[in-house]
Amino acid sequence: MSESYAKPWSLGPFRRSLARPVRAGKVGVGILVFNALDDLKHGLPSVLAHGKPEYEYLVFDNGCDAETPAWLAAHYAQVPHVRSFRNTGCWNARNRMLEHFAARGCEFVLFQDQDVRWRGDAAAVMRATFARYPDTGCVTWKLATGTMGKHRYDATGAVAPPESPGMCCMFSVPALLAGKDPGLIAWHDGYGLCFRGDSDVCFSLWSKGYKTRIVLGPCLIEHEHPHRGIASLGGRVLAEQTFSERVFQARRRKYGWPSL
Repeated sequence: MSESYAKPWSLGPFRRSLARPVRAGKVGVGILVFNALDDLKHGLPSVLAHGKPEYEYLVFDNGCDAETPAWLAAHYAQVPHVRSFRNTGCWNARNRMLEHFAARGCEFVLFQDQDVRWRGDAAAVMRATFARYPDTGCVTWKLATGTMGKHRYDATGAVAPPESPGMCCMFSVPALLAGKDPGLIAWHDGYGLCFRGDSDVCFSLWSKGYKTRIVLGPCLIEHEHPHRGIASLGGRVLAEQTFSERVFQARRRKYGWPSL
């Protein structure tokens, strides 16, 4: 394990000191798993079957079950695996995975949930959107934005309001790390476990002049169990949602983000 590898107990904002010069076109694919080995057994093989060998891969395990690390060690020992000391939430996991990939010079990172399956090289198709529209900060899918209801997109795929759920999104690393305001770098670490952080990162990109776009062609992913992660919170859902919404609205006022 290299010294630049994110320790599983790391918390807090993205550590910019770990980033290395970008290698043009290099892609990192990170999968976040939380006590859902059955989903990972389908999701990870589909990613590896369709993804290019030169992609960097990583599984970040926020769960506490013993089966997930054992299965990974037995069947996919070649895939780097970080196991957190507890459930540290989606946004900490995103920052830790970003540190891992930025330390390896990735220009693009694709982060997805454990229950997302690829039906083709999803990363290549998403990467093509960045190539076509250089002002892109995030690329997502109609499958994701369609769950939000009133969001629209233009002829270039630019989404308004500029946000997307994070079940399978690709980001430009230079865009995520652009600017001097630490409040707009990578994922804001002031949220709860799983609400509003992906909306926030898209709006942060918007503040820096980057757009969130959908893939305009055929959808190459399937999402098996939407909201399973949220459901795992049980009776904590309302408190988590209320807290994160309050944080988001405060940041929206601070940065002048458009209303949803």
